[in-house]
Amino acid sequence: RDKSVSNNSFIGDCDLEYLINKSGTFRLKAYNHYNDKNYYIKSALTTQGVGLMFKKDFNKAIEIFKRNPDDVAYEKEQRDKRKKRREERKNKNNGTLSEESEVEE
Repeated sequence: RDKSVSNNSFIGDCDLEYLINKSGTFRLKAYNHYNDKNYYIKSALTTQGVGLMFKKDFNKAIEIFKRNPDDVAYEKEQRDKRKKRREERKNKNNGTLSEESEVEE
């Protein structure tokens, strides 16, 4: 590679992946790659991109559609927390309403 191209490279090749869920089946990926194939073309020396990935290991095709037990347990835990918060708010609102009605009487 000539010096003019190598002096202008700032980041170089890099890949970043962010796990969206605990098990890593859903990921967000961003990348920046130098285009070695198109060295003689002066435009588009690098390629950048961002994407959403789904990754799952399986032995049989039917396993693609089965849910991960860790994800199921985490989702159940989150549903239970939301349900508990709703019940607490409902009880708090009912307690406030009953106190106000007692004051008016």
